[in-house]
Formats: sequence, C-alpha cells, structure tokens
Amino acid sequence: MSAERVITDAEAMDGENRLLSATELADYLAVPVATLYAWRYRGEGPPAMRVGRYLRYRWSDVQRWLELRVA
Repeated sequence: MSAERVITDAEAMDGENRLLSATELADYLAVPVATLYAWRYRGEGPPAMRVGRYLRYRWSDVQRWLELRVA
C-alpha cells in the first residue's frame, strides 16, 4: 500500500488549498470577470489553471499575487 494522503472535501474548500472560480475571485477583488481574463491573457493576473473547461485560482496563489502588489 502506498502512503498516499487523501484530501477531504472540507480541506479542499478551506484555506490554502481552496480553488476559486473566476466569478468568486472577481467578486473578491471587486473587478469584472472580463478583467481577470484580460490579465490572464497579458500575463498580469494571479496564476490560474484550467480544470476541464473552467478557470480556477488557488487561494494561496491569489494571496501571494496580492502580497507582491502591496508596496
């Protein structure tokens, strides 16, 4: 048997592991969803990943991206 760790639904939805949809992130940042897509196209926004046909943002990546912009 391998010692693989299974992430529970509760862990996946909380804290660093949480994945945000484009709509959730746009609401959090108070910007239109189109702005997130434009940032992604220009390579300016937080790192995103495709899950199937959906765009998702890891909460820890969003936090890191925001921290880099605080001067």
